Amino acid sequence: MKAKSRRRLLVSSIAMLLVAMIALGTATFAWFTQNTSATADGITVRTSKTSSLKISDDTRAYAASFTYQDVKGVMFPASSIDGKNWYYAYADKTDSYAAKATTITKVTDLTENKYVFVDQLNIQNAGEVKVENITITVNNWNPEVGYLNMALVPVSNKMTGGDTSMTAEQFRTSANIFSDKAEAYYPVSATGTLQSSTAITPTAKTGDSFTIAVDDLDPNAEAHYNLFVWFEGQDPDCKDANAGKGVSGMSLTVEGTPKTES
Repeated sequence: MKAKSRRRLLVSSIAMLLVAMIALGTATFAWFTQNTSATADGITVRTSKTSSLKISDDTRAYAASFTYQDVKGVMFPASSIDGKNWYYAYADKTDSYAAKATTITKVTDLTENKYVFVDQLNIQNAGEVKVENITITVNNWNPEVGYLNMALVPVSNKMTGGDTSMTAEQFRTSANIFSDKAEAYYPVSATGTLQSSTAITPTAKTGDSFTIAVDDLDPNAEAHYNLFVWFEGQDPDCKDANAGKGVSGMSLTVEGTPKTES
């Protein structure tokens, strides 16, 4: 009798465990559809080579290196046509990136960095001779994410929160946006609607690192960039099966060679 009771109790416990596992699996799968996320932590910047180059973000004084602050460990997909108006949405289906139009919502506080990391990369020649062959090398790039995008948009000024004079055309220029593939996508419009008239085609970067050329800098001259890192919700790879992938330890290295004085 005791053996039957124990057997019945064991079967009951296993059944409850299976139900709990199924419920957990369902919740996780549904959570990806509602809030697909990916990691994006640890973005650092430093200068390299013997030169007079210094760097800063949108608020700090120029120095040899710094680490971006408030990079979120988890970010949710977003989309923008102009770099100023960002939107997020929920997927219409678990196996598709197509947004459910009724769920498109504007990101009201970009400083939270929950949907897009927004800052600046500013470069200064603090020396007495021109610096040539300047490059920005992006390290620990993760092309396997598929929907990871980064934009470095040349702008005119160092400004908290980014140079607001940046135009929509500057933001979506292919040469300024990088992804793992040169596949066009249609971002959510500035008014928060799905549209198919203005496509963005990023520049493909498939390796673990890549470089971006910077114009030569005369003494005391500066170069300014608005920096954006986000997971593009309108990218075909942004779907439940690929949720959880991300980027960790991304770093930017600025290099340059001082011109030899004659």
